[in-house]
Amino acid sequence: MKRILFLLIAMLFFITSCTGYVPPAVEPYGVGDADASYPITSPFTDAKTRLLYVSSGVMMYYNKLTEEIYPFCFDTLCSHGDYACLSHRFSQADTGAQSVRYCAYDNRFYALRGEQLCSFAFDGSDLRVECSFGEEGDLETDVIAYLFGGLLYLQIRERYVYFLARDSVSGKRVLTRFDVETNRLDRLFHDPDTTVNGYLLCENGIYLNLVGAYAGLYCLPYDGGTPTQISEELYTDFHEGIFDGEEIWFVKVQSSYDEEKHTPRYVYESIVSYHPTADTFREIAVLDSLQKHKLLAVTPEYIYYTVNDPVSVGFYEHDLGGEQIRREVFNYYGKILRLDKASGETLVVLEDLRCEPSSLFFYEDRVFLCGHVCTVSDTAAWRTMGSCTANVDASGLFTGLTVLE
Repeated sequence: MKRILFLLIAMLFFITSCTGYVPPAVEPYGVGDADASYPITSPFTDAKTRLLYVSSGVMMYYNKLTEEIYPFCFDTLCSHGDYACLSHRFSQADTGAQSVRYCAYDNRFYALRGEQLCSFAFDGSDLRVECSFGEEGDLETDVIAYLFGGLLYLQIRERYVYFLARDSVSGKRVLTRFDVETNRLDRLFHDPDTTVNGYLLCENGIYLNLVGAYAGLYCLPYDGGTPTQISEELYTDFHEGIFDGEEIWFVKVQSSYDEEKHTPRYVYESIVSYHPTADTFREIAVLDSLQKHKLLAVTPEYIYYTVNDPVSVGFYEHDLGGEQIRREVFNYYGKILRLDKASGETLVVLEDLRCEPSSLFFYEDRVFLCGHVCTVSDTAAWRTMGSCTANVDASGLFTGLTVLE
């Protein structure tokens, strides 16, 4: 017996030494920092010491303790360089609309992949397609060929997986629910003349932003039925809204069509909250801007967001068919702002052109930033997908920014 125990310990030591980290099966998953809430498009799934996320088409682990990054693959013989590697199987997830989530009910990850809902175990094993919406090919097929599939915005509540599926007849987005216990698939809301533009799972129901025959903000009971209208307003960026357990936070956007440029025009009017229990709206901050405002996180006291305000970081020259092309490189989201819910005061907590975050995650007194990294040398500048970390000091500023390799 002692000999068997010794062998098991030796094997575990060998595995962790080769891979550099403990296999995730021994570590329970949580729901993230209880004091912070994130948009439905957040790429992060949280564990005690690690974050699972997808960046540049590759599913990765970030180790909070060592600040090291690993591919989500536990095959010590894998090169992690091509589609045969598990970390490349969900290449669409970093669009923000196709994400990976953990379900505590059956202890599995769920992910949208093109036109397929998939699931897999902690260690990446038992990878399977739970249901397919017309996509041909199995998990060995390179999904990047499908680019942006018809399945969007995956969220999990209790034993149910929610997402939007595009109806094959009407082409409208349908709110769909998958029961992980029974494998039953249900359409919770479908109207051939209505598109679900976004949804949020709240305590008293599912809040839908609808366009078409139904238009505005609606609340749908979890057992389905007819949605109740809350507001006639259309919130264009509602799918980037955040529910913090009490209130829904989103950016109110007014859309129109520019006849001269033949393009849509969006005015970001204000940051608004809706309290489902009290059935009240309140305006937190007036924006009145053509620049896109994107919510990143909400805490009990603050709202964190970023603004599309392009700043040049340099130029990049390359040869194109014998012709030398000089291209200017921009950082589009170079700062993060913090809005005080009570006072309405705004503070810039990070302004660094090396980092262009599209999402963030708080843990202890640190923050993990995922998006793009701008690099400048003596002769060139370039912008690539990348991640950074920073400290959160006593005043709330993000300091000591570190670009992760």
